[in-house]
Amino acid sequence: NGFLSNFSHVGYWSAGMHFPTSEHHFQCRKVMWATGDARLVEQVRRAKNPYTAKSMAGRGRSSVHVMDSAQQEAWSAVSEDHMRIVLHAKFAAEPMRGWLLATLPARLEEWSGWDALWGRGPDGNGENRLGLCLMHVRAELRAADVASAALTQP
Repeated sequence: NGFLSNFSHVGYWSAGMHFPTSEHHFQCRKVMWATGDARLVEQVRRAKNPYTAKSMAGRGRSSVHVMDSAQQEAWSAVSEDHMRIVLHAKFAAEPMRGWLLATLPARLEEWSGWDALWGRGPDGNGENRLGLCLMHVRAELRAADVASAALTQP
């Protein structure tokens, strides 16, 4: 997986915790939002890989919590906000920050063959929420760089 993928093994620190991937971080936020149980969050954070972290926070056999349909709908309404928080943490420092900024002005797309919500899906017509969140974070980082540069000009 490339560095933009949530499944790429690019570890970073956020809120005093180390996350091995941004998928771990996102799934931890999901479990904390749904349960408020730090013990369950820690189980997800320590998952052996991002696929297991996703399964633990989802509907799989190893799930630590299964959301009912009302919770699932409520999560869907806030999940992009959580993803942007995760991506800000992932791309806050170099070299990740520079790598993301170097993708300008490209349109970023998650070409997942199965995920039509966060990616382009099997038919290429998915919502591409991950790509949109990446571009949003990239624009915010670029704006911060421009503002910082303006402050240092005589």
